[in-house]
Amino acid sequence: MNHFVPHAARTPRLRFLTGALLLVWMGSAASTAWAQQIESITLSSAGMAEIERQIPVSDTGTAQLRVPLTQVDDILKTLMAVDGKNRIDSLTLSGLAPLKESFDSLPFSAKDLRSPATLAQALRGQQVSASSQGRLVRGAVLGVQATAATKEHPAQAILSVLTEQGQIQTLELGPDTSLEVLDKTLQQQLQQATEVLAGQSNQQSRDIQLVLNKTDAKTARLSYLIPAPVWKSSYRLMMQDGKARLQAWAIFENTSGEDWKDVKVTLSSGSPVMLRQRLLERYWNERPELPVAVGSSIAPQADTQATVSANHARKAAGEAMRARMAPAAPAPIMMESAAYAADGNMAKQWASGGAGASTQAQEGQTQVRFSLPQTLSVPTGQTVSVPFIDTSLQAESLSVYRSGQAGDYPTAAIWVKNEQANSLPPGIITVFNEQDGHVGDAELAGLPAGEQRLIYFAQDSKVQIREEQTDEYRLSKTRVTDGVARSEWTRLQNFRYEIKAPADEDRTVLIQLPRQDGWSFKSDAHDSDTAQEHRLKVKVAKGKTVTVTAQLSLQDHMELRLEEIDENMLLQWRGNGQDSAQQARMDKLIELRRQLSQAQQAQNQAVEALNETVAEQERIRANLAAVSAQSTLGQRFSEQLAQQEDQIASQRKAVKEQRDAVQKARQAFEKGLAELA
Repeated sequence: MNHFVPHAARTPRLRFLTGALLLVWMGSAASTAWAQQIESITLSSAGMAEIERQIPVSDTGTAQLRVPLTQVDDILKTLMAVDGKNRIDSLTLSGLAPLKESFDSLPFSAKDLRSPATLAQALRGQQVSASSQGRLVRGAVLGVQATAATKEHPAQAILSVLTEQGQIQTLELGPDTSLEVLDKTLQQQLQQATEVLAGQSNQQSRDIQLVLNKTDAKTARLSYLIPAPVWKSSYRLMMQDGKARLQAWAIFENTSGEDWKDVKVTLSSGSPVMLRQRLLERYWNERPELPVAVGSSIAPQADTQATVSANHARKAAGEAMRARMAPAAPAPIMMESAAYAADGNMAKQWASGGAGASTQAQEGQTQVRFSLPQTLSVPTGQTVSVPFIDTSLQAESLSVYRSGQAGDYPTAAIWVKNEQANSLPPGIITVFNEQDGHVGDAELAGLPAGEQRLIYFAQDSKVQIREEQTDEYRLSKTRVTDGVARSEWTRLQNFRYEIKAPADEDRTVLIQLPRQDGWSFKSDAHDSDTAQEHRLKVKVAKGKTVTVTAQLSLQDHMELRLEEIDENMLLQWRGNGQDSAQQARMDKLIELRRQLSQAQQAQNQAVEALNETVAEQERIRANLAAVSAQSTLGQRFSEQLAQQEDQIASQRKAVKEQRDAVQKARQAFEKGLAELA
């Protein structure tokens, strides 16, 4: 067996075996259990677990906690003492690569400790004493030569040393090799290396060394957060005589890396902001490198031309020097980014009282906590499901129809009201009734205390609902001033629902009518409103058909110049669901508008005829000015002008009469428009 012995007075030799340190490492890990058992754990629906545990504290105020490497970042973020006595002054732990960092300061590596040959090769120049196969050599290590294997001899390692007498001696390192290091400093470094190897038996965990303020306490209670799977809730809802028995079960996993034994479990439901940061990782700020200015004389060129001036020579040399001494472009700063997280410590909220026969619930500002009454023992990696709510809720079976939906069949639902003092977390619901057993599944999106929800679980094919919708546009008020008609209209949406119940069962039907901003709602069956809908509720006896109506109304305002209100618009108004009296008034108004249009047309024709006569008169005046007034042509033009003067006077009178007719027709139309409402 190969072994080496660090030199030490009054201490036994340490035998060296290839892989011996690995065995020591594994043995140390196997004999070291997790630091202390978990006493309580709070599982959050946000995917975190709050751990609480007691750990022993030494007389010097120190303690140790071993945790998985995957939890270290969150522990560095959240670890605190919560017993009111102890305070954590500091903590230390190994980094992400502790083995490499520990050996960086030693003259050998962890691989060099595999055998006497590899260690001796790493200790070249150091004083050693080695023995093998009955031979002993002592001196400074020159090196180790490995020989290749042959058919006659296996591969061998030959140690060469320089003795104090200056002799070079060799030693074939056989299976019984013993290697003793004579330098005391190296002995201590070897001892340090073995401790490092033993301490790093598991690269997937870290030992956290805690320094606490000195008190008389022998234990400290610690709290910290670690990642955990989101816990789920599953509900069982049983309809019983107008009440709903609701039982909630929690499903969660033990992924803490250690077994739970008699652990107090609390379930927290909420939506907190959760952040993470790699706090154990090291980040370096890369600085730009400034090159060292190194100057030397430039070798002179061979003289191949005539003499030049001294100023020109100095200028050329200066430019060359500046080019040589110019600093390089700075290297970019490389820094790994990390998300800066706010302190994620959860505010500690404790359920009042001790463990009882039922789960203790406590409602907070942003979350509700359920403390299970019993402790749990769960092996690591196992999934557990336990009930945490068992209560009765005010409930009612309904058939729910949403106005405008596709199809005539409503949805079977259960209306429930949470009369508890705490909210119910979201989860899946399995619905049962006493007669049929399982009748469907549903989703509960969370139910705050005092609020109510509809639990939809199946289609009710025994109930048929037919829906009709009509629209109306009614004029309610009109006022005409300054040639502008200001009217108020009422837009109406009328809904009619014909509900047919099954032949053998009564039904309570809830109709959901979507709300519209600004619209008013009325119905004899109006039951309640939500932020999104109006709800109508009606009971239908078995075999019966019931009709339910509802109406949405909206006040609309319109401003139109009278010229914009033509017969086509009035005909459109007449067709917007007016009653018979309103239609009669609308027919009269249409006739008045037609008379106004005819008067306006006659006025336009009279004005056009007058304009034509005036234009003809101007033409004749121009012709008369071009000839002699005493000539035959001039006399004829004069006669035409006299006739046109009489015609223009008559046409102007006709235009005035038509304008008066238009004004009269306009006033009649305005009066009829004002009387329309």
